[in-house]
Amino acid sequence: MTSSKLHQRILLVSYRWCPQGGVGTRRWSKFAKYLSRQGVTTEVVCADYPFRDRVNWCADVSGNDRIVRYPTPAGYPDYLRQPRRGILVKIGSRVLQRTTHPIDTAQGWGRHFVRQCRQRLDSGTPFDAVILTVPSFSALMPFAELAADYPGVRFIVDYRDPWTYFFPDYGRTESPERERYTALEGEALSRVDEVWFTTEEHRRDYSRRFPESDLKFRVLPNGYDPEDFPDATRLRRGNMIAVCPGTLIRERMETLANLLRGLVQVDDPVLNQHFRIHLYTNERPALDDYEPGVREAYARFVRLHDVVSPPAMARILAESRFGLVLHDANYTQTVPIKLYDFLAAGCEVIYLGPPTEVSRLLEEKGHFCATDAVDTMVPLLHRLAARHPRTAAPANEFPQYAIPELTERLLLLLTRQ
Repeated sequence: MTSSKLHQRILLVSYRWCPQGGVGTRRWSKFAKYLSRQGVTTEVVCADYPFRDRVNWCADVSGNDRIVRYPTPAGYPDYLRQPRRGILVKIGSRVLQRTTHPIDTAQGWGRHFVRQCRQRLDSGTPFDAVILTVPSFSALMPFAELAADYPGVRFIVDYRDPWTYFFPDYGRTESPERERYTALEGEALSRVDEVWFTTEEHRRDYSRRFPESDLKFRVLPNGYDPEDFPDATRLRRGNMIAVCPGTLIRERMETLANLLRGLVQVDDPVLNQHFRIHLYTNERPALDDYEPGVREAYARFVRLHDVVSPPAMARILAESRFGLVLHDANYTQTVPIKLYDFLAAGCEVIYLGPPTEVSRLLEEKGHFCATDAVDTMVPLLHRLAARHPRTAAPANEFPQYAIPELTERLLLLLTRQ
């Protein structure tokens, strides 16, 4: 559904874009794909990227006349942006983080994307909106300054994550750096027309932090692309494989360790024989600091795999019964994107982390949810064992998170005055 009110053209500002990948490029690659089918053109101002990441969303945006890419200089050394992060790359990145780029790698990009945006906005082509997707957060102030020069154009900031997630002092309540960045963020948000978030939790938190901008705040969730899962079925799956893709930062590793402690405590013969956790990550978990019981349980229950492409992961999920979410208790404002893919693939979700709006919906629909504490995981593990083998496949109870549906919601947001 496109509206006669729309010019059917969006100018998107995104530091990362195909051929750069990762979850940061997924959201708007998917939206651009489905917007193009509604006749909407997305012009993308991005930083040039001389590499090609293994996990990317180029298949969604390449070869499409309604998705036009305008690469600019990145303002950051290319050799420090390469996917293979050896010791020299890490040292160089750390030096720049402490000198010229304390916020993020896009800190030198502002003048480049602003120049390109001005060219597009001054070309005479009307746009329905100019949308900045963040992170990268250093783009907020140049974007807000650009907005002041074009009062007749709608400027929107689209948050994939809150800035606080990326503060070096994350978890502390106060610091000079936090206060400075919060002030910059508040000033930027005061100058734009709308601000979009992926969850109600994020919107509510920012309403408390920036009450003067509250009326601008909207929610546009993340979701799943049904076309990524052509092999997904709702058939009963007899295995007890739990697939867990993604990075194992310290907090997620702690949650995994607690899950292993729970498995040892329950000591159920069904789980001991059948339940296996398949990790897909480029990291190798450091187990030396854990007690022998955790290390032994890891050897029994966990299988480690390298990261695979999105199509390969879709096939793996389509053959696996469970999708495992290890959600960091610090990051309560967002939902891991992989959760939506689990639902699209017909997996039952095992969600371990802080209660959220989405986790409560999952629990209502019969999925498996607990916090990251062992004592809450024990009843969950008993339920897993009792429900093996699976006698019925889960219904698709979350059509509202299909990206075609979310694209309709996006268009409605653009037609609102």
